[in-house]
Amino acid sequence: MQKYQYIYLGHGISKKAEEEYNHLCRYELYQWERDWVHGLIYYDENFYFQIVDETTLPQNKELSRKEKIRKERLELLPYAVEWLKYESPEGYVLIQEYYFSGKKIKLKHLAKKYGVSHQTMSRRIAQAREILKNFIISHEHIY
Repeated sequence: MQKYQYIYLGHGISKKAEEEYNHLCRYELYQWERDWVHGLIYYDENFYFQIVDETTLPQNKELSRKEKIRKERLELLPYAVEWLKYESPEGYVLIQEYYFSGKKIKLKHLAKKYGVSHQTMSRRIAQAREILKNFIISHEHIY
């Protein structure tokens, strides 16, 4: 059994609270030592001294991989938008107005501007996004 070292909590804590805290700590140490003697717990040096690098965990490696793919796709986006200008000029104009105008534009306003229904405008923007997506996927490097 090891000797318990009394812990002083400072001037802001009452003596009674300090004594109660130390009593609980001594009792916890006593229970731990009793469990040790009876073989209920064991000391594994590797468990306590091994520092785990969070980035090496499998779930974080997958997240890191996804972040790399997302970053690469975002880097390809300007090239894809430029390519869309030649592939689908109407889609380019719609993407520019809907996503890159600097203000939030509703589909119904675009539909009214171009004289089509809300569903048609939604479909046209979806087609332009699909063209962008296909360009980006075809030009990315998978990690």
